[in-house]
Amino acid sequence: MNFPIWSLLFSASFRAPKTPCADFSGTILGADAAIGLKPGDNVFGIKMNPFVGSTLCEVAHLPVASTRVVKKPEEWSHV
Repeated sequence: MNFPIWSLLFSASFRAPKTPCADFSGTILGADAAIGLKPGDNVFGIKMNPFVGSTLCEVAHLPVASTRVVKKPEEWSHV
């Protein structure tokens, strides 16, 4: 029987609080003009790596490379 390497199982990254959540909806506060979004745009999307950071917060800083985001249709709500 192989025993787990406990130092890996209980490393600092595993002890930190985690809330894996990937989907989001909100309003752009700041963005690079190259991505086609500007402050005030209503958007929704998904992070492709839900275990790095979280979207369950008032303000989320999302990396462009691992996030898919589109403008929200006016007929839709954020709920």
